[in-house]
Amino acid sequence: METDTSTFSAIQSAVFNADHRDLFHFVAHPDTVEMWFQWISHFRSADSKTLGVGKLYQAIYSFPLLGDSVMLFRVVEYVPDTRIVLESESLLRPRVEITSAPVHGQQTKLTFKFTFRRSSTLFQYTLAPVLHVLAQQHMKNSLAILSQI
Repeated sequence: METDTSTFSAIQSAVFNADHRDLFHFVAHPDTVEMWFQWISHFRSADSKTLGVGKLYQAIYSFPLLGDSVMLFRVVEYVPDTRIVLESESLLRPRVEITSAPVHGQQTKLTFKFTFRRSSTLFQYTLAPVLHVLAQQHMKNSLAILSQI
């Protein structure tokens, strides 16, 4: 039996005093990801394509309860200066969405959304709620780190 994977999506947002384009470029740059996304110990380009749909990234990811894992992420949506969505077909099938939107003046709302796309009911109602809480805490921490940079 399958279920809606967005039920336990983790979403966190914060408002920054920065231009939305500058903030987006900083967050989306592969060399900065390790600074603010602490579950990832290494994040690098996995091909020579420019940033856009189809671009590949390799990440060494530390999942609570599961340990380290090497994952290949593919950009599945990209709106320059505004939005990037990465997905992996690894075990938990994570989807990471980052959106940077101007609020007013030089303020920007940065939103992270993290979804585990395993659609089995067993996964969604056993492991997904635990991963949801961990992802919420982690994204809140990531936004706090970004606010200090």
